[in-house]
Amino acid sequence: MLHAGTFDNLYVTLIGSERQSERTQLTSFGLDDKTGKVGTYSVTTFFSLGCLLLLKLEKDPFHESLEKDWFCSTIVVKTPENDEILFPCHRWMSRGEIALLRGGRATKPSEDLHPRLVEQRKKELVQQKLMYKWEKYEDGVSYISNIKDLKALSADISYSFLKAFQFKHIGELISAELNMKNLTDEPWESFEAMKGFSWLKKSPFLDYMFQHWKDNDFYGYQFLNGPNPNVIQRCSKLPSNFPVTEEMVKPFLANGSSLTAEIKKGNIFIIDYKIMDDLPQKLIDGKPAPLTPALCLLYLNPEKKLLPIAIQLGQKPSEETPIFLPSDLESDWLLAKIYVKHADALYSAVIAHLQDTHLLAEVFTMATYRNLPKNHPLYKLLMPHHRYTLHISILARARLHGPGRLLTKFSLGADAITELLRKALSQTTYTSLCLPENIAARGLESIPNFYYRDDALRLWSIINSFVKAVVVFYYPSDSEVSGDSELQEWVNEIFYYGFLGNDNSGIPSSFQTVEELIRFVTMVIFTSSVQHAAVNSPQLDFLGWIPNAPFVLHQPQPTTKGQSSMEAILATLPNKSLSGLQSSLMWRLSEMSDDFVPLGTYPQQRFDEPAVLQMIKDFQAELSSLNVAITKRNSELELPYYYLNPKEIENSTGKYTVKTSSSLGKLLLIKVEKDPCFLLPEDEWYCSKIVVTTPEGDVLLFPCYRWISRGELVDLRGGRAMKVFDDDHNLLTGHREKELKLKRNLYQWEVTDERLPHMSHFKEISELPAEISISMSKKIEMLFKKKLTGVELRVNKLIGSAEQWKTIDDIKKIFCSKKTTMSEYVTKHWMEDDFYGFQFLNAINPNVIKRCSGLPPNFPVTEEMVKPFLEEGSSLQKEIEKGNIFLCDFKRMDGLPTKVYDGESLQVTAGLCLFYVNPEKKLMPIAIQLQQQPSEQNPIFLPSDTETDWVLAKMFIKNADIMQHQSVYHLMNTHQLAGVFTVATLRSFPAIHPLYKLLIPHVRYTLQINTMARKYIFGPDEILSRSSLGYDGMIALMRKALSEMTYSSLCMPENITARGLESIPNFYYRDDGLKLWNIINSFVRAVVEYYYPSDSEVCKDTELQEWISEIFKHGFLENKDAGFPAGFNTVEEVIKFITMFDYCSWVPNGSLLLRKPPPTTKGQSSMKTILETLPNVEDMANFIAEARILSEKYIDMVPMGTYPEERFDEPAIKQMIKEFQAELSYLSEAIQERNSQLEVPYTYLDPAQIENSITI
Repeated sequence: MLHAGTFDNLYVTLIGSERQSERTQLTSFGLDDKTGKVGTYSVTTFFSLGCLLLLKLEKDPFHESLEKDWFCSTIVVKTPENDEILFPCHRWMSRGEIALLRGGRATKPSEDLHPRLVEQRKKELVQQKLMYKWEKYEDGVSYISNIKDLKALSADISYSFLKAFQFKHIGELISAELNMKNLTDEPWESFEAMKGFSWLKKSPFLDYMFQHWKDNDFYGYQFLNGPNPNVIQRCSKLPSNFPVTEEMVKPFLANGSSLTAEIKKGNIFIIDYKIMDDLPQKLIDGKPAPLTPALCLLYLNPEKKLLPIAIQLGQKPSEETPIFLPSDLESDWLLAKIYVKHADALYSAVIAHLQDTHLLAEVFTMATYRNLPKNHPLYKLLMPHHRYTLHISILARARLHGPGRLLTKFSLGADAITELLRKALSQTTYTSLCLPENIAARGLESIPNFYYRDDALRLWSIINSFVKAVVVFYYPSDSEVSGDSELQEWVNEIFYYGFLGNDNSGIPSSFQTVEELIRFVTMVIFTSSVQHAAVNSPQLDFLGWIPNAPFVLHQPQPTTKGQSSMEAILATLPNKSLSGLQSSLMWRLSEMSDDFVPLGTYPQQRFDEPAVLQMIKDFQAELSSLNVAITKRNSELELPYYYLNPKEIENSTGKYTVKTSSSLGKLLLIKVEKDPCFLLPEDEWYCSKIVVTTPEGDVLLFPCYRWISRGELVDLRGGRAMKVFDDDHNLLTGHREKELKLKRNLYQWEVTDERLPHMSHFKEISELPAEISISMSKKIEMLFKKKLTGVELRVNKLIGSAEQWKTIDDIKKIFCSKKTTMSEYVTKHWMEDDFYGFQFLNAINPNVIKRCSGLPPNFPVTEEMVKPFLEEGSSLQKEIEKGNIFLCDFKRMDGLPTKVYDGESLQVTAGLCLFYVNPEKKLMPIAIQLQQQPSEQNPIFLPSDTETDWVLAKMFIKNADIMQHQSVYHLMNTHQLAGVFTVATLRSFPAIHPLYKLLIPHVRYTLQINTMARKYIFGPDEILSRSSLGYDGMIALMRKALSEMTYSSLCMPENITARGLESIPNFYYRDDGLKLWNIINSFVRAVVEYYYPSDSEVCKDTELQEWISEIFKHGFLENKDAGFPAGFNTVEEVIKFITMFDYCSWVPNGSLLLRKPPPTTKGQSSMKTILETLPNVEDMANFIAEARILSEKYIDMVPMGTYPEERFDEPAIKQMIKEFQAELSYLSEAIQERNSQLEVPYTYLDPAQIENSITI
């Protein structure tokens, strides 16, 4: 809170049930003249105070210091028994003022038992009712506050200093521009001339509006998703006063259909503005201003577009009220649509916005202030939703509506506005205010592309769940509701002063049940927040462009067809002066201030109960999840609907004007500095981006996306992405060199093993720069899931148990609460051979299997051994020739050091497994050898062996497979290489480089997750070191793997070809992976060729060459034989490498640890042997716990192709990103369609499920 400090003395007195403390001074000179100051003080008493009831706070003058109000947030009292009691204050205090504060749990009137508390409660409400009094506004209209002057409003509920300053500043900007333009009462010469207001360039949406406002499909779209989605309804029967015939509309319906048929299908919708009929007409220049009680019929066509098909510009059909059709003269049809939108704009401003949100919210606010003391649970719950409500209402009456105010300058005079409010209130029902019932009553449950409905219903549900949790906490029974006299008075005042005691409205005048209270409070919060956002936020976008929604029209509505023209339309639309007033008003009303508080945010702590604080966190988490869902949906829409996004990005955007006395020339850099302001406490600030609009109207993007500390200075580059040789100004060249020098000092290489990829030098996550650290939501979520997992392990008594499992079924009990369809399938089918083979294609490690063109000499499988498992009449040789035999060879595991377990070294299988694709297209294991060298002690196991022998052999193969997966294909080939790519990118590219902009979304959180993995997962004593190999064995395995790694093995098309897997059936990893490779490759090609039109540009980009050189040196250890490039010579080489860059839980089924050595003979095993071989209870539980945490999806997940940080400024690149996202969306739909037909769906490469970067 700006200017919150004071130089005055502050005193506190603690009042208990038995006595009160001495008056204790809290401050010395100047101590609290700081915003955010926290002080700790001791209040000493000689005797016990008893139960702490109240806290008296006093503010006295100190010497002759200047008078200055002080804002007190909260006081926390710690008792001698170590109880902490919160005393919320959240108010301004003047010199000489005394405040009595209640602390502790929120209480209802029946719960205050001490006479002092009862007295204080009554006294507080008497004072509140004296301060906030009802006043009759007009007959038939809701009552309002009696406060007319903003100066008489309590400072606690007035605009903050920042909001007041910004509101005034925008007004000054508007006045200056309108005065400069010197707008007259003349009509506009053209539509183009109407675009000249500067604020119309503030909304990207308006570019779309300018191009499409005449289109019928966009016209229909607006009645669903514009600022007034409240009038449209499904038409089950044409009104008798709207005689639309079949012949009129037949050309606009589906071929062969009829109006009657489409009504029955539910495809006809109607908008009826009969409420506008018979309003007092205003005279403008001596002529009545037209008010059109229009009717408009709309049709949902087979393409799911809502199109207007008939318009009547009056309630009474006649020859002078013709029905206009899309087939009429273009200007006739456009003029008819404009008259409908004229009525809609007035309805939006007066009913949807003023009456249904502002006036009702004022009623709710007044009733709360008058009837609920500050310690009442509903006061604490509702206060955040009453913030600034009275201030804006008083301001609106002074400037917007009422005689001579701004709104009366348009078609509606003061009498007409009052009458319209009167009509609207008389028709308002409880059902109309409760969104689910409202949508159902209008028949709009299934109309497509209705994003207001979709988002608002989800918000209603989230708010309702939150309200239910809080209300049930304080009101466990209906009798508690009916017995709360303050609550009953609250709703009774709303009923009488808000809805004028209209029983027909359905509004309750009292509450009898908990459910009634929950529904009503949900409606109050929804109306005050969500519904207001829905009708207020879109105003500049939809009402700022005057032809789309004029507040006034200068010509009467047409009574005949064929007489209009575009010139006549311009003469009908608002004149220049009124256009300027309307458009600027829409900007001012829809602009967000810097102190905007999003839904679900509670900056003022009023609740002290841990249970309620947790409910608030849960509420915020639900809103955050919805934010992610809406953001994802909007990324796929041509026209995003973001008005009901709980954390819409514009909520934290400020707009400022920078003036210079002379031209700056070409804009090169922006310098951002963060200095202390008004003695505020130190805090870091996250800056997303800065957008500069030049005097010439050019808009330049300056991406930042970093935290800035106090005293820090940041230079930002803007505009087009630039390669090193594109910079032609000394200032830019110097800035580029300085940035890279700083980055190379910040991000340094560290060699932990000469034969493994080098790493970032960061050892602790606290050392990482904030902008590449995981988000707070992810951090909290990871911690919560880790704790939840630990609790479940302890509850199930799995921690500390060295016992072996007694049965296979016992293992199923681990995390029985975390079952998935796939995990259930695995537990049922893990022993089956066809599912075993399926996993080598589509499970965690599809990287080892290859087609077998000839048996290895050390794997002496004979025809006789496998003949029973082949197609009748076939042979092993024939099946090899047909390409139906496949091999997994784990020779890489041979000779590795292993873990010492119970005093003995474990043995690891360097096995071989032969597979056969049978006529049913199933991949079946047909022979297993558990070591590389054949011998009597190394038999070849077959499916015809005893069941336990065969299962045990398969388990040892899967043990080798999972260890190779975790250490090589997961840890090294993705995490460690991604770490190399990340460090090279951060060290070699400045933020303006095109490849930095392209690659940075794919290195999000990579360094943090790698740092965490080294410390908590892959350290010498961590979870992976508990595998059969142990830490040293894992390291040795990775060294081997890196020495064998080739460029081809990392490029998927070549990898698949090299392993001969082009045609093996049911290989969904290959199918989806190759499609993704191609989509990524096409996107990368488009971007790279845009910036590198020739090979010579690649060769001379020294930053690019340094980048690939660092990767070659630190990632692939300069191994030239592996085919990795050490430099780039062509565009194709760059495209291939960056494509590669971007591309790059049931334990018996695959365990990291097996306790017994591989079997050396057949026929000696049993199920007991298998259980003894598996990890013990604790080890297995820990392995599963780690797998569970690592495979979780987190709230802040950014799906592949999503670019939440806007870094590119070029329209061509933005279009490429949209096309990339569209291709990924098509693939996602195709994968989901295929999966719906599979017994075992393969979901892992669905683009919607793929994280944009390595984050876990």
